[in-house]
Amino acid sequence: MDENLEVSFGYKNNTAKDISGVKGRVSVKDIFGDELSAFQISNDSTIKAGQTATWTGSRSVRFSMGNNKDRKLAELSDDKYKVVWEPQAIVFADGTKLVLPEN
Repeated sequence: MDENLEVSFGYKNNTAKDISGVKGRVSVKDIFGDELSAFQISNDSTIKAGQTATWTGSRSVRFSMGNNKDRKLAELSDDKYKVVWEPQAIVFADGTKLVLPEN
């Protein structure tokens, strides 16, 4: 048996340059700050200067015995978790990049 957890993320380009793509990590934490789920996302849709874009994706929530943090996340109400966006790279249409240094 399987279910999918669908997520949507909105991006707003606050710069004066068009963005060709963004990449980063999404971390979902419960009210105690414990990480429930984390995953990489990238969006290679152009985001015009001053405009917004939405990325939608899904991930499998498999039923299993023991600790299943994705299952816990799927059952939480909106006020019981927080989503943290950790950007890793922004690529602009002119070829310039903003890249987070690796640790």
